[in-house]
Amino acid sequence: MYGPLVGFLFVWTNTLILNPGGLAAISLYCSEYIVVNIHNGYAKNETELQEDLANRSPYVKAAFAILIMGIASLVNALSAELGDKMNQLFAVVKVAAIGVICSIGFYWLVKGEWAQFETPYVSSHSTLNGAINGLMLSMWAYGGWSFLSWVTEEIVNPDRNVPLSLFIGISVVCAVYILFNFAIFCGPIITHEISDSPFILIYAKTAWGGWGWFFATFCILTATYGAVSSNTISTTRFYHACARDGHLPRALSLCLPSRSTPIVAILFNFVCTAVYIILGKHAADVVDTVMYAQWVYFVLVFAGLLLLRYKRPNMRRPFRAPILIPIIQTVLSLAMVLSPFFEESTTSDTYLSNLGKKYGAVVGSILTGIPFYLLCIYRPTRLDVSDKLSGFLVHCCKRVGFQ
Repeated sequence: MYGPLVGFLFVWTNTLILNPGGLAAISLYCSEYIVVNIHNGYAKNETELQEDLANRSPYVKAAFAILIMGIASLVNALSAELGDKMNQLFAVVKVAAIGVICSIGFYWLVKGEWAQFETPYVSSHSTLNGAINGLMLSMWAYGGWSFLSWVTEEIVNPDRNVPLSLFIGISVVCAVYILFNFAIFCGPIITHEISDSPFILIYAKTAWGGWGWFFATFCILTATYGAVSSNTISTTRFYHACARDGHLPRALSLCLPSRSTPIVAILFNFVCTAVYIILGKHAADVVDTVMYAQWVYFVLVFAGLLLLRYKRPNMRRPFRAPILIPIIQTVLSLAMVLSPFFEESTTSDTYLSNLGKKYGAVVGSILTGIPFYLLCIYRPTRLDVSDKLSGFLVHCCKRVGFQ
């Protein structure tokens, strides 16, 4: 609809930023809580724990994050069916664990613990921009609504099951998010401020006793590893399909015959994610860049749906969403992309500098795909050397048994 160049730039941005950056962020979050528990094993008190966390080496987190990503990649390389079953197992365990937390919250509520609701937490920095960033983080946390279409070829009866999965999945996630936050408020008030990352762990220990710390850790590790595994499946299928259609090097479309898994795409995904992990070290920094790059394209996607309704009203649609939904999503997407420019602190030189770096990195990464498209993809200007290099990579991969 927008033309082959915009389509390629979407592939380029996903390959360069969104997919490896998102997986790196989740892996770093998972490793963060592993490191927290290692420090908690010998920290004598909370103050000492906070000091240990402040002085911990980011390279330790990076090492654990790469290990987590390596395990997920290995499982998905061994068998697509094994990876799918592991995802189902982690999803069930994750929802069950959150159910236990919600049950504890209702137990506190029955006991009459209403103090958190009577004096809720109020931030002195609450702004509309902060609310939009919170919404953006929530939408990023459940990426299934945007990644599901990447594995359509492996879904039975996709015309029925894709929209059904979206409806059930989004409904369950919304319910779980609301109930989980409700459960957190049903409990003793923490009278001191906790600013470091393991807030949920310290809260669980304060509200639920000694076992709360370890149970919350189990929930977080289960959720984050499950997300790494499921994102590995969808991301590698994305590379595989794009390479098969000629938008990425053909070598990424090769599979391991005995396993029927896109092994080259899995290896490529692991290497790119490991680079992001090493360069990023802090999950929050990676997430910030990934989110803004992602929502630039979501604006085009939702606006494109409106254009298709106008230009091709009789087009076959297995599932037809009410027109109000893409209208709302287009407006929200624009608000998410433009919200930093309307922050109250936009007059600050530091804020403008950080904003310029953030958007400069996103826009710059997108624009670097244009020369690559002209030299390697677009036939009238494509160089012969790109075809020879792609053929050489395919030849090398086939020599080691990939097909």
